[in-house]
Amino acid sequence: AEYMGDMLGEMRSAALLAKAGTLDATALPAPLVLRMATLNGARALGMERLIGSLEPGKRADIVTLNVSALEDFPIYDAITHLVYSASRENVRDVWVNGERLLANR
Repeated sequence: AEYMGDMLGEMRSAALLAKAGTLDATALPAPLVLRMATLNGARALGMERLIGSLEPGKRADIVTLNVSALEDFPIYDAITHLVYSASRENVRDVWVNGERLLANR
């Protein structure tokens, strides 16, 4: 079976493992996890001029999430919700390099 990546799950795992490994609930906060998955991930690949953030001249890779289900509420902080609560089941639309590959799932 082919592994279908789950970046949202990987972000959640990284955040929770850091907290468990250090016995510190403040270790690796959600905004830092998101930065690691985007800007720092692009930097690690040597591609920070092409990907990692939404800026003119960069490839536009965008995902929208459906967070309208009852289990998605309440959302007090969007980044914290993204890291700890969102999953690939929430993915609604995907654009890769500006091309829409998934619509209204």
